Amino acid sequence: NNRFAVAASMPAARTSAGRPGRPIQAENGVLRSITLTNFKAHSHFHLDFNPHVNFIVGSNGTGKSAILAGVIQALGGNPNKHSGTAGGARAAQGLIQDGRDYASVVLVLYNGSDDPWETQRASTQTQARLEEERNVTVTSELTRLAGNKTSSRYKINGVAATRKQVAALAEHFNLQVENPCAVLTQAVHANFLRETSGGKRRYDFFLAACNADIVRERLLAARDEYKGIATSLEKHEERGAPLADRVASTSKLVAEASRRDALERDVSAAEAELAWAEVRKVERAAGAGEAEVSRLKDKVGEATRREESAVEELGRLRALTEERTREREVRLQQLHAAQAAAKAAAQEHRKAQRAAGEAQDALGETRGELAAARRRRDEVSAQHERKRGNLDSAKAAAAARLDAARRSAGDAKAAAAAEVAE
Repeated sequence: NNRFAVAASMPAARTSAGRPGRPIQAENGVLRSITLTNFKAHSHFHLDFNPHVNFIVGSNGTGKSAILAGVIQALGGNPNKHSGTAGGARAAQGLIQDGRDYASVVLVLYNGSDDPWETQRASTQTQARLEEERNVTVTSELTRLAGNKTSSRYKINGVAATRKQVAALAEHFNLQVENPCAVLTQAVHANFLRETSGGKRRYDFFLAACNADIVRERLLAARDEYKGIATSLEKHEERGAPLADRVASTSKLVAEASRRDALERDVSAAEAELAWAEVRKVERAAGAGEAEVSRLKDKVGEATRREESAVEELGRLRALTEERTREREVRLQQLHAAQAAAKAAAQEHRKAQRAAGEAQDALGETRGELAAARRRRDEVSAQHERKRGNLDSAKAAAAARLDAARRSAGDAKAAAAAEVAE
C-alpha cells in the first residue's frame, strides 16, 4: 500500500577513460537497487534507483525512513547512532518487523567504473556475472534471538564477510553512512533543530560530520596500545636482569671448578714424581754395600707405606675429582638453561621492540607526545649496554683470577719439586 515515485532521467551511455569502449551508467558506489525483507514496515520491498537524483515520496509512516535505515544497516553502519529514534526503535530488534524473527537488506552498487572494488573470493560463475553486470552486492541479515538480542551477518557477492570488511567497502566508495552531513535522517534533523543542551549535540554533530570523532578514537586506541607495549618492554627488562645475574654466577662456578681440576692434576703429577724420587733414592742406596741393606729395607718399607698412603690419597682425590666433575656438568646444564632462557627473553625483547616500532609508525601524528617515551627507551637501552659492559668486565676479571690460580699452582708444583729434591 506504499506510494513511491522515482523521478530522474537516464543519461546516455558513456565511456570510461580507464576502460576504453566499456559503457558505464554511474560512478562506482552509486546505489542501483535495494531489497528489504521483513525490515521495519516492509515485508518485501524492492526499488531500482536512477544513477543520479532520486525522489522517494510517500505518506507518513509508509516506510521512507526505513529505506534510508536499510542503506545504513547494509553498509555496516548503525541507523540509531546519532539519535534514539533515528529510523525507529533504538535497539537492533526494532529493525526486524513485528511478528518476524528474520530480516534482510540487499544493496546492489555500481562497480564498473575506474578503481572498482575487487571481488576476489566469489565463485567463477558469480565473478563472471558480476563483471558482466559491473555490480557489487552487499547483504545484511538480522536474526532475532532469545533475551531481547539480535545477531547480524554480512555477505559481499554471496560470500560471508565481517562488518569490518563491509565498512572497508563503504570507505572504498567513500560512502560515509554514519556521517550526519552525508546521511541526514529526519529524527537527527529534528534533534539538531531542537538543541537544548547548550550546543553539545551540535558540537558532537560537527565532530561526526568532519570525522574528528573517529580520528580521536583511533588516537586514543593507539596511545593505549603504545602504553601496553611500553609496559611489556619494562617487564622484559626486569626479567632480563635476574637472568644476567644467574649467568654471571654460573660462569664463576664453572671457572672455579676448572681451577680446582687444574690443581688436582698438578697434585697428582707431584705425587707421582715424589714416588719415583723415592725409588731412585732407594736404588742409589742399594749400591752402597751389604751393610746398608737393612737400613735400605727399612727405608723401602717406609717408602712403600708412603706410596700406599699416596695411592689412597690419590684414590680419594680421584673420587673427589669425579664428584666435582659431576657438579660441574650439572652447573654447565644450569648455565645452558639460563643461556636459553636469556635467549628467549632477548627474542621476546626484540619482538616487543618490533611491536613498539609498529606502534610508533601508527603514531606519526603524535610524535611530539612520544618524545619523552623515546628518551626513556634510549635510557633503558643505555642501561642495558652498561649492564652488558659490566658482565664483560666480570668475565675478564674471572679470567684474570683463573690465570692467577694457574700461576699459584705452578709455584706450588715448583716448591714441591724443590722439596723432593732436598
